[in-house]
Amino acid sequence: MSSKQKTKKKKGGAGRAERSRVQRELYTFSQTVEHGFPNKPSALGYDPSLCLMAIGTSMGILKVYGRPGVELIGCHQNAKPVQKLFFLPGQGKIISWLGDNTLHMWEISTRDDTSILEEVQSCPIEGKLKKVSVCCLSMDSKVFYVGTESGNIFMLDVARFESDNDKVIYQDVVMQNVPDDYKVNPGPVEAICQHPKDSEKLLIGYNRGLIVIWDTKELQVDATFVCNQQLESLCWRRDGGQFSSSHSDGSYTVWDVEEMTPVNDAVVPYAREFLQGVRKAGVKFSRLFALREYGNSKVLAEITRYSVDGMEFTKSHRDNSYIIMNVDETNAPFTDPIVPYGPFPCKAIPKLLYLTSAESTFLVFSGAMPRASFGDHNVVNIFQDNTKHVAFDFTSKVIDFYVMNGSGANDANDNPHTVTVLCEEEIVLIDLSTEDWPCHSLPYLSSLHASSIISSTHVLNVPSDIYEKIVSAGEHQMMNVVSPREWPLTGGRNLADAPVDRDLLLTGHEDGSVKFWDCSTTTLRFLYKLTTANILQTDVDMNGEQEEDEEWPPFRKTGLFDPFSDDPRLGITQIVMCALSGKLLLGGSAGQVMYFQLAESEMVRRVEAFNCRIVGEVDGFIWKGHGALEAKHEPVRQDSGFHCECIAQAWPPAGITALAFQSLWDVVAFGTSHGFGVFDSMQRKPIFSQCTLNPHDLSATGEQIQRKKSLKKSLRASIRRLRRGRQNDEPKNARRPPEGGDVPPAERRVEARSSSSENMVSLVRSIYFANSFIRDAHSPTPSLWVGTNAGIIYVFTLNIPVGENRVMGSVLAEIAKEVKLKHGAPILSMSVVDGECNPIPDPIEIKNQRAKPPTEHGHQLIVCSEEQFKAFSMPSLKPLRKVKLTAHDGSRVRKVSFVNFKNKAGTYGENAVVCCTNLGEIGIFNIEHLKKDFECTLLSQANVHGILSVLFTKRGEGFYLLSPSEFQRFSVSTRQVTEPQCIVNTADPGRGDQANNRTADVHQPPVPTPRANGDTVTDEGKEQTVEELVNEVDELLAKSGINVSMDDDTEENIDLGNITVDEVREFERTDRQEIDGGGYMISTERSTVQKTSHTEYHHTSGHNGVEELEALHIQD
Repeated sequence: MSSKQKTKKKKGGAGRAERSRVQRELYTFSQTVEHGFPNKPSALGYDPSLCLMAIGTSMGILKVYGRPGVELIGCHQNAKPVQKLFFLPGQGKIISWLGDNTLHMWEISTRDDTSILEEVQSCPIEGKLKKVSVCCLSMDSKVFYVGTESGNIFMLDVARFESDNDKVIYQDVVMQNVPDDYKVNPGPVEAICQHPKDSEKLLIGYNRGLIVIWDTKELQVDATFVCNQQLESLCWRRDGGQFSSSHSDGSYTVWDVEEMTPVNDAVVPYAREFLQGVRKAGVKFSRLFALREYGNSKVLAEITRYSVDGMEFTKSHRDNSYIIMNVDETNAPFTDPIVPYGPFPCKAIPKLLYLTSAESTFLVFSGAMPRASFGDHNVVNIFQDNTKHVAFDFTSKVIDFYVMNGSGANDANDNPHTVTVLCEEEIVLIDLSTEDWPCHSLPYLSSLHASSIISSTHVLNVPSDIYEKIVSAGEHQMMNVVSPREWPLTGGRNLADAPVDRDLLLTGHEDGSVKFWDCSTTTLRFLYKLTTANILQTDVDMNGEQEEDEEWPPFRKTGLFDPFSDDPRLGITQIVMCALSGKLLLGGSAGQVMYFQLAESEMVRRVEAFNCRIVGEVDGFIWKGHGALEAKHEPVRQDSGFHCECIAQAWPPAGITALAFQSLWDVVAFGTSHGFGVFDSMQRKPIFSQCTLNPHDLSATGEQIQRKKSLKKSLRASIRRLRRGRQNDEPKNARRPPEGGDVPPAERRVEARSSSSENMVSLVRSIYFANSFIRDAHSPTPSLWVGTNAGIIYVFTLNIPVGENRVMGSVLAEIAKEVKLKHGAPILSMSVVDGECNPIPDPIEIKNQRAKPPTEHGHQLIVCSEEQFKAFSMPSLKPLRKVKLTAHDGSRVRKVSFVNFKNKAGTYGENAVVCCTNLGEIGIFNIEHLKKDFECTLLSQANVHGILSVLFTKRGEGFYLLSPSEFQRFSVSTRQVTEPQCIVNTADPGRGDQANNRTADVHQPPVPTPRANGDTVTDEGKEQTVEELVNEVDELLAKSGINVSMDDDTEENIDLGNITVDEVREFERTDRQEIDGGGYMISTERSTVQKTSHTEYHHTSGHNGVEELEALHIQD
């Protein structure tokens, strides 16, 4: 090898290494954030301490939300439906119950100064008799009660997250304490509620109507209540004196829990022979009251005997005491069963809550609608005393709801202020503090698919004045409609910086509306809704259908989800917006092209429509599709926002397939399945149109164009097709490799073009305006480029008057060139780049100094088809280079865009072609060489709908529909990444407000700061004294219930000199049993106290029997 060749090879290797480094600096792939409403929600949870909300889905996904910008997401390994969610208040922990009979513990932890949601423990509930039916978390968050279909209740130790088999409330034991008249199989456990004032009392409800109050300390039934209907739910009143039960027949009952007082104080006799008596025959008892704890005696009932008259009963205890109690003979509930919408049969009440405020009481429940007349309504009913009653009617099924209260733990009232309702397709927050009970405006979790999304577009860097006008128009729409109060969820803190630029995401919907979303941050915030149905004459307007308002029940349509479209022709298929001028173009499903301008005041006027005939009355063409939508003949009121100036109606009225707008020229171009047209938006008149049909094309209805055909020719053509098909269906082994030759390469599996795409070769796929060199290489000319499904490019030059002549002069179009690609694949996109491989900017961007003028030499045309990318020189259109995709890997391009990439520092950038193929893969191709620089997998090949919904931005981000209700945001740029950056401050249980500034659910010691000499100091910059350490340990011990106060008057004076070794050992053994499981561990060997976190506290013997404390900080 010569020295020249070695030098060339060395330079080539260095160049490849440099290119590889540049690629790493520019390109990466990350799924960043999900926008919208979770698909198929199944569970709802709320933490009143941290003010966080959690939503679980049927796919096992768990999402936590707080203030705008605070969002955490986790996913169960087994994608099973989430049945219920339980927050451990203030601890940043969630217990999820899944449909596969498993429990999972989730924790909000801190990593890299941001919060994440991760699963830390799981607990399967195994056994045929342990099918979970209901769960309940104790008020102190230490015990998790699991009710089963067999009727038993298991207790889960939350700290260890393990089931305690020794602590089970067996249904058989409960039934032994129930009067004989009610000893029937009560069915599965339907509800469990802990007493709000007495943590030792559990209200247990069984499916068939039996309700008992169980004493977890005495292990006995305190009271028994029997319902005649199947039980659905239970809830306590705040004072604990009453509780309510809801039932399957649409009724609810209020029960009174009377506190019984003993006839005499506890008596300790010498023997138990005093306990005698026989229950009086024929007397029925529905409630049995257990003994309360008197003094310091810890008693457990063993024997129960009734007096002869049956009015008293006596209980004996293991401490040789007994007590005589009164018996209440009444069996009736506090109120008779109430059927709110009776007397006819009603649907069940799945959930009911009773709440109080200082002025009134609230009753909130779901369901209860009359089956025959309103059984299809999904409602949540709110009663305020007897003065106000609203049945909030939703368009999708109600999953769950909860009430946010403004009271503390020791307040006498609940003080409810917000009702949160989770439905299958949306979430709604109802403001109870405002007079008319309006709904809150959602800063996130918006129902994107309130009407099905058909199209979308991204608008980059909207000027502040245009943005403020859009926001103002949206606020005017929501005036007196949404609640004026702030968003009630305030948990967590958003760490992301405020956006410098404002970006918009516009979505076109099936009902003819366009919604504007602020996508500058992780929260996709709704700004404004543009409706076109009020401009066009629809079928509903012609039929004059109006819904009659029902007086009873008092329904109120609530929520935004509306799956029904008044007229399918209203659908928005194409959206184009000029951010600098505030002009908007919309293309519809019936060939309507609507031109809007942004205005600050409302206006009433008639909207004019102009016909643009694409197919003339030739060749006997007959349109058999739907009719066009006509503009309303009467003046239309348009509020502040976007006003419709005019409508261009294509004929035939097929859906708009491509749309382009040049705001500086005021020229609109649109395409359909039959051809394309050009419209002057300033003078409001058509410029020209051209039909792209040929005899083999189909009309939009799928019917072939009517032409005279010979029967012989048709038969011959059919026979030829059959012969060709048989030849193509030869066995695979018919083709053998030549003898002595190499085996041919394996054939790639190439997806054939769809029948509609193959036959509809006339369909226009892309339209593009450019100011480049068409006629010669000396002067740029305004031009229009149109690409079709047949791989044909039509190039037109535009003569646009300038200055004052633009108002009166006509825009002229002239065909310049026509290019047909040999492979004939559909053309998806086109762009002209200058000599530096930068796409030439829009003329209005150059005018507003947002972009530099392009170079005057070296212009090239980049054509992106489904099968390959190709570059042509301008103006000769001579092929320069190309890259084949379908021939290389069998993929077909579905989405393509021209993107500008920059490194993280913003010092270097390149322009590239980004595409998404039918295989779900993303490819990035350098424009200069048309070589692939980067590739990654975005979606599964089977997710066709997601692939077709992919939308790229000009900065390297993208969106696609993860489900009908949510967008998944992703990025292929290292610089442009939009992802949640938030932190949730969780409180250490038992520490109160002192721990609110902690970022973990366990105590964390102060982070030591290194000194110059190697010593460490705490965050406060000073060493911790012995007194501070003692106080800190005292707080830790007090958390577990250990009283370490030395000046408490109730403590007995201890004479250290009289304490024996045996007494010390007994003391240590007792304390260890009491403290075990509370988060601390007391070692009897070294008499040390160790906290189960990252800090150890050691007791060391000091002088004169005084203990000193040493703290050792253990690093992770």
